[in-house]
Amino acid sequence: MNTAPAPVLTALGLSDVEVGEITSTRVAHALHRGASALRGQGLGVGSATFRIEAEGRMGGSRGARIVAIVQRQAS
Repeated sequence: MNTAPAPVLTALGLSDVEVGEITSTRVAHALHRGASALRGQGLGVGSATFRIEAEGRMGGSRGARIVAIVQRQAS
């Protein structure tokens, strides 16, 4: 919930009002489990899996792009 784009939140069945509340609130601070927009929705605020995209270029080269899916291990 702290990183999902608005279209993803909408696709999860949240109303425009709920999506607006989430996206505006998380700008100032991360949402927590008790966030009002999340109650009863079965949605979470934490994640152990992330998609990372990076693109680099040097000089006039074509550049390179890499995409990685990483998973945080439980400590």
